[in-house]
Amino acid sequence: MNDEEFFRSLVGPFDPDSQVKAMVAGCYLRDGSDLLEMFSMGWKSHRNNLSYRSKLFVNLRMEIECYLKALVIIYSDKAESPEDAYKAARKASHRLGSLLSEVQTRSKWTKMYFRKACDSLISQVDGMKVSLRYEVDMVAEFSKETFEDHFFNSGPMSGTIGSNKWILSLYEQAVYISKKGGKAFQHKLDDQ
Repeated sequence: MNDEEFFRSLVGPFDPDSQVKAMVAGCYLRDGSDLLEMFSMGWKSHRNNLSYRSKLFVNLRMEIECYLKALVIIYSDKAESPEDAYKAARKASHRLGSLLSEVQTRSKWTKMYFRKACDSLISQVDGMKVSLRYEVDMVAEFSKETFEDHFFNSGPMSGTIGSNKWILSLYEQAVYISKKGGKAFQHKLDDQ
């Protein structure tokens, strides 16, 4: 047995479609990881205005989106082309609920590790637009709330983006999703 035959026997046959899927899923995972780190660094900065908080929220929202898109590709059927898996991930755009549904149809395991709290939080976040990253949009949404909403942190914006408790809960769910996404990715790589 020559060197080439020996190394081929260690790694098995090369599957270009699996490699492309792994590369694309890996890109989404890195994007998600970067966004999570940006939130973490930003949260420590002690800036506490609405514009800044809204951008931190959008980072978390986009992190969840990236990980869900990665999971769509990770759990794609072996017969599904990389292009079709990518299109399935992109098809949902910024709709987290649609992405979560797609992930859950592709893998029975995801229903076990997406808890009800995570599902309901994703549903709540899904109703909040990515455009909230702009201060003018954030101010417009906050202006719809009553004084009581602001005072008790109970309005659609003050009870979410304006609430430390809510933002940190979303952060915990984002970290949870990132860990599950990372494990699924590693498992997929190990199976190749």
